[in-house]
Amino acid sequence: METHLDQQRLGVPLGSSAGPRPIGRDYFKLIGAVEYTRKMDDGAFPERWKECDLFIMGVSRSGKTPLSIYLGQRGYKVANLPLVYGLPFPKELYELDPRKVVGLTMEPKVLHEIRTNRMDEMGVGGAKTDYATLKKVRDEMLWVRELYAANPGWLVLDATYRSVEESAARILREMSDRFGDEHPLWAGELSGEMLDLTSRSLAG
Repeated sequence: METHLDQQRLGVPLGSSAGPRPIGRDYFKLIGAVEYTRKMDDGAFPERWKECDLFIMGVSRSGKTPLSIYLGQRGYKVANLPLVYGLPFPKELYELDPRKVVGLTMEPKVLHEIRTNRMDEMGVGGAKTDYATLKKVRDEMLWVRELYAANPGWLVLDATYRSVEESAARILREMSDRFGDEHPLWAGELSGEMLDLTSRSLAG
């Protein structure tokens, strides 16, 4: 009787098994990708970048972290690096396969607005810093474009008017073209049910 009532309460059809479903190899790959991506955020652990499926970089507020997390939740191990004007790049960046490196750009006026709004949200809109000035943003964008141009093997993606989903789709299409059968296409084949299961597991 108790089991019958529990099934009704949980919305489980009568006569069906409510036991745990078997967890396959893809589930653990997905969990591993999410954990790796979380740990590799913001340039952390450069000695482990060689393990990544994708490496994303860009200046502050260009969308690196949301894009990395989105791809990580779909089974890709993603590391990301904030590009800071005037600072040298870790040598590990140049040890990566250039085909898996993605450099983000954004129109200066849009990035200027994003940074200004972010500073206002943090209550530091009146701070004496050039971080959000249009001149500073333009200088940074010119600098990163020169950097990307010097490394033609990298994929350059303008994220100005793209959603995270659109940027991710563009990157994965390009990676499939670049790597062919070497690309971990299994991640794109995970079912919606598996993705939902993983999201609930991570949330709980």
